[in-house]
Amino acid sequence: CEDVYLYLFSLPQTQQHIESTNSIAGTVRESEIHVYQSIEHVIYRRGKTCRNSDVPMDPYFDVGQETQCWRPAPRPLESEEETLSKLPDAYKCGNDLCLKVFDPQNDADVVYRDAKYQWTVMGSLYGAMVFMCFIMGGFCFLVQMDYCG
Repeated sequence: CEDVYLYLFSLPQTQQHIESTNSIAGTVRESEIHVYQSIEHVIYRRGKTCRNSDVPMDPYFDVGQETQCWRPAPRPLESEEETLSKLPDAYKCGNDLCLKVFDPQNDADVVYRDAKYQWTVMGSLYGAMVFMCFIMGGFCFLVQMDYCG
C-alpha cells in the first residue's frame, strides 16, 4: 500500500513584481508568485495493507515549511533550455524549470542501485553459465576417456 504526494512550492527569488498605473491610486506594485510542482513522492506503508490502515502516512513536507531546493546548473556556453533538454532520463523534473525539492542525489542513488542490481544478476548468470560449461566439459572428457580406455 502506498500514499502518493505532489508538493506545490514557490521560491521568493522567482517572484515577479508588476507595476501598474491607476489614475486613482497612482502606481501600484503587485507581486506575482510562481508556484511549481514536485515529482510524485510515494511513501509506502510498511507492513500495513490499505485495508487495515485508514490513516495515510504523513507527507514529507508540511504547509509553509522552508526547505532546500535544487536546479540544474547551466553548462558552459549553453543556454538554460539547452541544458534542460540534455538532462539524463533519471533526472526527473516535476516542472518546466526543473526546480526540485528532493535532492537529485536520490535520483542518482536509484540509478546506481538499479545498475548494481542488474550487474549482479548478469554476473551471477554468466558465472552459472561458465560453471555449467566446465561441468559439461569435464563430463565429456570423462565419457571420452572411458570410451577410449
